[in-house]
Amino acid sequence: MNIGSYLRNMIQIVFSPARGWEDLEADEKRLARQREPEDAAGGDTFRCCFLPVAAVCSLTYLLRLFYGDAGGVVGAIVGVVVMFVSLFLAAMIARWVMQIALPRLLAADVPDEAEERMRVMNLICYSLTYIALVEAVANAVKVHMALFAFLPLYLVFIIWKGADYLRVATESVLMYVIVASAATGGSAYLVLWLLRAVV
Repeated sequence: MNIGSYLRNMIQIVFSPARGWEDLEADEKRLARQREPEDAAGGDTFRCCFLPVAAVCSLTYLLRLFYGDAGGVVGAIVGVVVMFVSLFLAAMIARWVMQIALPRLLAADVPDEAEERMRVMNLICYSLTYIALVEAVANAVKVHMALFAFLPLYLVFIIWKGADYLRVATESVLMYVIVASAATGGSAYLVLWLLRAVV
């Protein structure tokens, strides 16, 4: 998967989550024969798509220099590093949590464990990309609006609509939403808060 396809899927997932996850699944089926063995766990999406997008979104912290609230050049650079590191660590934490919790939440007839691991990583990458985009927009806008405080809550809806994509059992959807939201959004904002507090 290339960054163009990744961003196209991201836009679709944001504006129409149910349709976005369906389209992503259709793309995966179409590209299944071209997928390299090392992408079996979603590593290609993480390395080639998520990390570059996270880096670009993190660089938007430099825009705060123009508004005078970045703490100077050093503060802006520290802000960029903190944002990127928090997204990276959140991806690792979410992957660990989801690998432990998700097998108990899946439907009994999941055909391929490697494909399921890849889908879990995709869910994590797209969820954290949404958070990165929200932070990027907040960095780019001089006026801090109350809307930015509520935009991260939309992630819960995106994750909920991804239940079918991950083949979560119907009776486990609520627990899946709680676990996935805490693992992705919760860990991202917790790590970001901790790093900003320390630095």
